[in-house]
Parts: sequence; C-alpha cells; structure tokens
Amino acid sequence: MKVRATEYPNLFQNEQGVYYARVKVRQKTIWRSLKTNKKSRAATLLGDKLQEMRGAPEPTASELKASATFEEAVAVFKAKVNGSRRGAPRTKETKLRSEFTLRRTWPQVFSMELRRVTAAQLKGWLDRYIAKDSVYTPPRATKTRPGNSASTVNKAVQFLRDVFKLGVENGVCLSNPAMALEKSELPGRKELVIPSGAQFKAMVAHIRKGAGWGRRTGDLIEGLAYSGMRVGELRRVRWRHINMEAPPMLTVPGTKSDTSLRPLPMSAKFEALVRQIRARLPKEPHMEERVFKAKEASVSLSKACETVGVPHMTHHDLRHFFITKALQKGIPVHIVAGWVGHADGGVTLLKVYAHYMPEHAAAMAAKMDFD
Repeated sequence: MKVRATEYPNLFQNEQGVYYARVKVRQKTIWRSLKTNKKSRAATLLGDKLQEMRGAPEPTASELKASATFEEAVAVFKAKVNGSRRGAPRTKETKLRSEFTLRRTWPQVFSMELRRVTAAQLKGWLDRYIAKDSVYTPPRATKTRPGNSASTVNKAVQFLRDVFKLGVENGVCLSNPAMALEKSELPGRKELVIPSGAQFKAMVAHIRKGAGWGRRTGDLIEGLAYSGMRVGELRRVRWRHINMEAPPMLTVPGTKSDTSLRPLPMSAKFEALVRQIRARLPKEPHMEERVFKAKEASVSLSKACETVGVPHMTHHDLRHFFITKALQKGIPVHIVAGWVGHADGGVTLLKVYAHYMPEHAAAMAAKMDFD
C-alpha cells in the first residue's frame, strides 16, 4: 500500500485518498483505516483511533505521567469531560471542539511533552492562528472565509488552559503556560438584520430563479422564516412530523435541548409552503423522507441580500425575522418563546427583541390609563 505523510503526526493518506492512522506498538507498526477521505474528519478521529490502537484504556487524571505528551493530556481532558455527569452532550462537544482547531493549525504540539511547551510557543501559535490559520470554505462555495472570530479564539484559549491545568494538578507542569494567553474581546450584541416583507419576497424570488437547487434552497429559506426553527431542526423534519389536519401542526425535532422537541402550530405561510412542496412530488412521500431537501443556503442567502440591498444575513437571522414579526403582530411573548423552544417563558426574547419593536411598544403605551 502506497501512502503519503500528512502534516499531522501518525496520519497518512493512500492513493485512493483514504486516510490511515499509523502507530508503532511494541516494535510493531500498525495501520488502521479511518474510513474517510476528508482530512478534517480524519484529524478529528485520529486521537481516539491512536488510543484504541495502542490498546490502552482512556487514561484518567491520576495516570498522567511526568513525561506525558500533549496528546496524552488531551485524552485525559476528553475522558474527564465526557465522563462528567454535568453538561449536555452538545455542551461537551463544544468544549472539546478546539482539539480539531489545534490539530489543523498546530499538529506538532500533540507529540511534544506537556511540561516542555512554553508560553512563548503558545503565544506564537495564537498569533499565527488569529492572523491567517483559521479559514474555512462554506459548503458549495469557492472562496474561503475567516474563521478566527473572537468566540472561536476564546474557546481555543480556554481549551489550552484546561489541558495544562490537568498538567499542573498532576505535577507535570509547575505552572499553566496558557494563562499567559489573552482572550479576544467579544463584540457587542449583533445588530439584528430584519428585512421588510417586500425585501424578503424579493430575496426569495432571486433565490428561486437560481439554476439547479434554486427552488429547493428557496424552500429552506422560506421554511426557516415562516417557522422560526433552527436550521438543524428544519433539516430533520420528516413527513411524519407533519399533520395537515385542522389545526395544521408540526412536531419540531429538537436538536439543542429537551425543550427543543415541541409542537408548533403551522403559520398560514408555512402550511402553504408545505403543500407546495408536497404537490411537486411525483408520488406519496415516505414518512421518513425529509421535507426540505436543501441542507444549507448560506451562499444563496448572501447573494440575495447583496442583490436586494439587505445587510448580510445568516440562517439564524431568519429565526430572528420570524420572532420579530410574531412579536410585532402582538402575539404574547411567552407564546412565541414556546414556539421557538425557549424554556424561560420569554425572558430571553424580551432582552433581545424589545427595542426592535418601537411602534408596537408605543401602541401598548397608548393604552395606559391612570384615571
């Protein structure tokens, strides 16, 4: 088998593009396929695969030796996070996500002894990371975009602090060198982009005129705007979640928390959209078939905004669009909160959206009577 080395230690790629992990155990070289031809996915799987190949169980904090490498310390940290009873799976995933960032931008650190990594080396990596190393290519796009947002940088800094903290607790390091790293200042609350009804119609029309997946992408855009769902929730909607009997209801397949799984009365616009999608199908759909075929619309949405003259919008901005329109129509805030899967009865909505409804607030103030 002919393979070539990659920039990641112990990661190789064969002629067919499949990635392999290679490790030497008791003077014997072992190869294992990672069953993927995507480098980002392979880098994410590499650490756990190497641990498995070495035949050792996941280490605990008490097993961290003086000569432990950064790779071994990361394994300890992952075991600690995943083994904790506190935190939802999504929270744990977010806490560990920076491992991939480091494997992509500084793979050499994983083979270094934890105690020999200096604050200067960490600072040098962080400077490079902020300057140029954190870019990504959105799906169906050709140009890269910067991925070094303040929140992403801060998550990576916290990940390093947590890993080296284990080294200090186990006597491997005298101090935590990652504490010398400064976190980026987070920007203020993002100004919400709320297009007018006419602007939104023009955006959808522009998207639907696109060749290929234009119509399906338009379905996704309208589905998000008319339901307030997160894009991950809309992707998971199957025909079995749809009940067209009066009153038309949708069971939202939750993705973020226990309250995300919820019944949602269909707005007239959403119901009409679902009927249009159903009418285009050549036959009765299978109950497990996805209603919305497009998985994302970032590029199409960005181009539509530019064409119509609306500031750049994301999938999540369409959720803001739904919530703002609902509140402006006078729908009680606790009802809207239930629709979008908030368990706080509307506290978050009042914090975020109150000042985006000056006309509605003025109308309510006019009803005040002190006689």
